Amino acid sequence: YTLGSLPKLVPWATPEEWTAVYNGFFNEDERSRRTALDMVSAWRSRGKLQLAVEATAALVSVKMTDAANDGRTSTLELRHSYAMALARFVNGIADKGQQGEFARSVASLTESVGLPPWLVDVRHDATHNALPSLCVLRLVTTRSLAWLRHRYWQAHLSNVKATQLGVWRGLRQYKKVQLRCMARLREERTRQRRQEGELRR
Repeated sequence: YTLGSLPKLVPWATPEEWTAVYNGFFNEDERSRRTALDMVSAWRSRGKLQLAVEATAALVSVKMTDAANDGRTSTLELRHSYAMALARFVNGIADKGQQGEFARSVASLTESVGLPPWLVDVRHDATHNALPSLCVLRLVTTRSLAWLRHRYWQAHLSNVKATQLGVWRGLRQYKKVQLRCMARLREERTRQRRQEGELRR
């Protein structure tokens, strides 16, 4: 399992839409991040999302809740929210890599895709031991988003740009073929009219 492969069927309508979500997620502007989250919600209605997209959305959402917190959300609730998003991220990678007859450990599975060991440790503590402090969870979330940005979003960016270029070239080629066909059709109609005119004489 790798984060570097794009599925053949994707829920985003255009490459530009994917790029807009990427830019929105990693923008300091709250409105841009909210728009990105809304677009991801729309993607869910179209089909299954990639793990990296779901994980990024979950982590960004928790960070936004934390940043906008006016005291209504307790520190414990925030810690649980952070821990849950991080655990789902790590578990998702482990589940994707779990193949074969014998089960492998979460640490070995995540190591195979280059996930930092400290993230696995935090996930283990949050799941089995004492819940990490809010300070630690904030730091780990920030670093996890940086990892996702590098391993998934930036890795896909070149593929998306190539797709955009390919689509543009394909449309341009299609237009050329369409114009040639229309020109031939006009020539054929002109020839037929000429033949009909000669027969009438």
